[in-house]
Amino acid sequence: MGTSSPLSRVPRVALLILASLVAGDASAQEVQDLGDFVLQLTEARGPYEAEVREALDSGDLEAIVETINNEINLREEVLITFISAPAEQPPASYDLNHNQILITYRLAVELSDLFGGDYDKWFPSLAQIVLHEMGHALIDVNQIDPPPAGWSEYVADQLAFFIISEFYEAEEQLRWAAEHFFSRPDSRLNEETDHFPNAERAELLLCWINGKIEALEGETGPCAEAYWELVSDWEWRLGPSWKEPFGNEPGSD
Repeated sequence: MGTSSPLSRVPRVALLILASLVAGDASAQEVQDLGDFVLQLTEARGPYEAEVREALDSGDLEAIVETINNEINLREEVLITFISAPAEQPPASYDLNHNQILITYRLAVELSDLFGGDYDKWFPSLAQIVLHEMGHALIDVNQIDPPPAGWSEYVADQLAFFIISEFYEAEEQLRWAAEHFFSRPDSRLNEETDHFPNAERAELLLCWINGKIEALEGETGPCAEAYWELVSDWEWRLGPSWKEPFGNEPGSD
């Protein structure tokens, strides 16, 4: 594990300036700040789970959660709990009845094994998955209106990428995750549930990654257009949730 986080923090203002080219002020009622995302690392069982739990104690994931809490209002508290669980427990899930995200240490072990224990590679993959579940929670708790169109897993993928892209320089790490984990049909986790990323969703993630790079370099193309549409849409949808609201309905004056 490296001495610094594998995800480099960037000022939000940079992308806000760029997003202002396609968005304006939000018109919906501001979301009151009545809760936070709260990270809990419960006791791990066995040496492999204990090893990944120790890695998670580095504070990198806690820093991401803190970043979201500092930028986005929540109507209610949402727990993000890492647990030891039997094989039948989904590796990652959001319980809307209890406002709780459950992540198994087994997921982190799988990722660590896949990337040969290289924390700088497996942590960004885990962060994308955790943010995917945080996306489900954010949409639910803040009652984002109008509700995003499309399959809920695809929508949560979008929101997770938007958040991590908004605050971090993570293009190369996410590219590695998309190419080496999210698109792997032989992953034990991918076999367990269709909730997990698949090759089609990995292809979309790669397009957004490439689109961001192209967009920030002033280039155009289908993926750059898809990236700008994603940024514009989520700046607007999250407008009432920002602590400093920003964004307008796409296509409006």
